[in-house]
Formats: sequence, C-alpha cells, structure tokens
Amino acid sequence: MDQSVTADTDSLAIRNRFNALDAKILLLDGQVAAIRSEHIEFQAKMAADFLSLSTQIGDLVDYIRGGDAKKGEGSSSRCPLPTPVNQGESSGNFIRTTEIISPTDIDAAQRDIMERMMRADRERDRERRERRLSRSGSYKRRRGY
Repeated sequence: MDQSVTADTDSLAIRNRFNALDAKILLLDGQVAAIRSEHIEFQAKMAADFLSLSTQIGDLVDYIRGGDAKKGEGSSSRCPLPTPVNQGESSGNFIRTTEIISPTDIDAAQRDIMERMMRADRERDRERRERRLSRSGSYKRRRGY
C-alpha cells in the first residue's frame, strides 16, 4: 500500500511538472508567433522602402545622365528633380501595405534598374566613342566619308 501511494505521488508530481512545462511552451509559442508576425511586417516594409529607393535612385540616375547628354547640345537648363514618392500613412512603426512584395519582385526590380543603368552606360559610351572618333578622322575614313 505504501508503494502505491508513493507511486501515485510521484506520478502526480511528474504530471504537475509536465503541465507547468506545457504552459511555458504554449507561452513561448505565442511569443514566437508574435515575433514572426512582426518580422514579416518588417520585411514587407523594408521591401516596399527598398523598392521605392531603388526606383528613386534609378530616376535620379536617369536625370543626371539626361543632364549630361544635354550639355553636348548646348542647353544649360536642367529638368526639375523628381518629386519624392509618398509611401502613405504609417501607423506605429510599420507601413501597412495591401500586398506583400516578394523577394522575387525585389530581384526583378533590381535587375530592371541594373539593365536600364547598363543600357544607358553603353549608350553614353557609344556616343562618346563616336564623338571622339569623329574628331580624329579615323571614324570618317572607316565610314567612307
């Protein structure tokens, strides 16, 4: 009889310890879920900000390169700077967006910006090379002028 009471007491103590650990695990699980949700919101905000900055940088590069091209034409007037993009109202620390921008969208936007910049660089280099060759005369000989 003594052994069965001791076994029941040990079983009850183990069950109480198990219930306490289970409660702690549930609490930690809730905290992890909250942190994960905040992390996803933060990633969405950062993706939106990054896309906006990439677009603005691309616009600035186009503006600057457009200004360089106009210098050769003799015009000293420059286009106005692009207006900043308003990201919308922020609530707390996060900007609420209606759609989540995926890393694939960000990569595609970065590729597009890089391709535009590389295309503009190639065009600018080609124009400079043609101007330099047209001054030297070798360009005219090759073209048959």
